Amino acid sequence: MLINHSIPLKTHADREIQKIRWIFAVGSKAMLLTRSAKYTYNLHQSHPSHSMSNKQRTVIPLDVYGLIIDSLAEDDEELTTMRACSLVSRAFLPLSRKHIFASVDINNPGSTSPRINTFVHLIERNPEIGEYVRKFDYCIATHDHTFPIPRTLSKLTRLKSLTLCYHRENTLVWRTDCPIHSALLHLMQLPTLSHLKLRWIKNFPVSDLIHSSSLKHLDIEYTEFAQEDVVPPTTPLPRTSVFLRKYSVGVRSRSIQKLVEAKRPDGLPVVDFTELTKVTANFDDQEDINGIQPIFVQAEQLKEIDLTSQLLPFCRQRTSLTSHAQFSFRTPHLCRACRDGHPIHSNSQSFEIECLD
Repeated sequence: MLINHSIPLKTHADREIQKIRWIFAVGSKAMLLTRSAKYTYNLHQSHPSHSMSNKQRTVIPLDVYGLIIDSLAEDDEELTTMRACSLVSRAFLPLSRKHIFASVDINNPGSTSPRINTFVHLIERNPEIGEYVRKFDYCIATHDHTFPIPRTLSKLTRLKSLTLCYHRENTLVWRTDCPIHSALLHLMQLPTLSHLKLRWIKNFPVSDLIHSSSLKHLDIEYTEFAQEDVVPPTTPLPRTSVFLRKYSVGVRSRSIQKLVEAKRPDGLPVVDFTELTKVTANFDDQEDINGIQPIFVQAEQLKEIDLTSQLLPFCRQRTSLTSHAQFSFRTPHLCRACRDGHPIHSNSQSFEIECLD
């Protein structure tokens, strides 16, 4: 296959076609060279005087098709191209499904996302789809426990990001109002999970994070941690604590001190903040401010801080949040504080937050 590189590419479609042709050409050429060398060697071994008279049929390797589909998926926000590719052949189906089901949003009240019963029926018919889901956003509804959700969620084995929230204004009491608690706990403890979001959840025990060993980013808002946290009998403990790299906290997230102080049965902290590099916080009242301070005390490698607040006292006292913290910024850090929707910038190495008149 020849590619004329002198032809100007006028449209996005032309560029995509040229890219696909290039991938086809490179993949086909490499495959032909490999086959030719192997065929010549075998022919020489069996018939030294034989010339290469018979041609082998050229078959493009499946991984080349995979590269093409991956390239097409980059600009396919509506997934129309991926759906079309899934209908081409059985070989194309898993290559396309990897992108179609990479992100699943369930019961989202602000969108047209599918309900949980639709997802349950889909996984019941095609359980292999669960292996393609990498990001799962689930807004828990009151009557979701009437569906066989635990069996469905057990098929999600390779999640990287999980969002759990409640669809009503009242918060969800984690172990009391959540019949599918054990199934959700299974997702939180997947060895592939690195990002966890919790929204509108009450009485969440920190001990439920003990086995989230791969968790690197914890994001909470309108969430309260349980005051009384009894660690249930579990399988052997992971060797280390959960070492977070990013921590995001929104308004009205109470009892953060419990997250900082919670210990495993072996005395190690459930969550370790010493390797934290970024903190994002949104304050609504003084209790929110008080809750975030212990995080700054532990964070030894903090490089980026993003603070937002509507409270004037937040800015009045210099370094009110970080007066006891010891920072060792290895790269220029970023601090972005806001008041009344307007950013307050600070790039000083001493990390001083001052009120702007």
